[in-house]
Amino acid sequence: MEVGNKQKYPYKSNHRTNGNKAYAGQKRRGQIRILTNLEEKRGLLKNMETAYPWEIQEAEYGEERWMIRADHLRFSHENTGTVLFDGFCFKLYPGERIWLRGKNGVGKTTLLQLLSGELKNEAVERAEGLKIGWARQEPRLRSGYLREHLDTPKWQGKTKRFLELCRCFDMPDGFLERPLETYSSGEQKKVELALALAGENHVIFLDEPLNYMEILFQNKLEEVILADQPTLIFTEHDAGFSERIATRIVEL
Repeated sequence: MEVGNKQKYPYKSNHRTNGNKAYAGQKRRGQIRILTNLEEKRGLLKNMETAYPWEIQEAEYGEERWMIRADHLRFSHENTGTVLFDGFCFKLYPGERIWLRGKNGVGKTTLLQLLSGELKNEAVERAEGLKIGWARQEPRLRSGYLREHLDTPKWQGKTKRFLELCRCFDMPDGFLERPLETYSSGEQKKVELALALAGENHVIFLDEPLNYMEILFQNKLEEVILADQPTLIFTEHDAGFSERIATRIVEL
């Protein structure tokens, strides 16, 4: 008659040992695997520090260098007439990481649209030839296969960097072979962020990058940003993350 495993722990063993010893062995092996994975991630991040130099386009304005500026910006919603900005002034300098902080509805995403030129306004200027990468709140790639989007002239020579970031962000094996419709919200957001960070951009806009994200991803994104130190403008409700990566805070 076969006797079932009567140990308290859910690890069946055929070895002649007691439950406590078996459990301790399983725990040690699990800890070794975790440490090994962490070392692999740290090694990847270390390699990424020099893998992609951030080329910053400098603009001359008097004796100052600036990348984007707004001079007494005024903007109101066309439909409601609600004034979001009235006399708003702003300058972005190379190497800054600016946190746009404010409650919902104050116009953080609208300001990103104005600063990028998506919404036109004469009060906003950008350095000549400035390239802006943008990871939006809602990912734009939602259908088809990711490899088809990457197989375009725009992404030639940048796929390696993108895949390194996807590995760092723990995208599952075989994600390139799956249609984007099968991705979770978190996986779609990781792709959106990796595409923005992998491109040859002078400035990165991140709009609520931690939506749908778990704490482990938050830590990895923070490490990537601090390692690469891109010029950055971002919105985010997580104060701890934002305070650690920001070099300046703009209250809205």
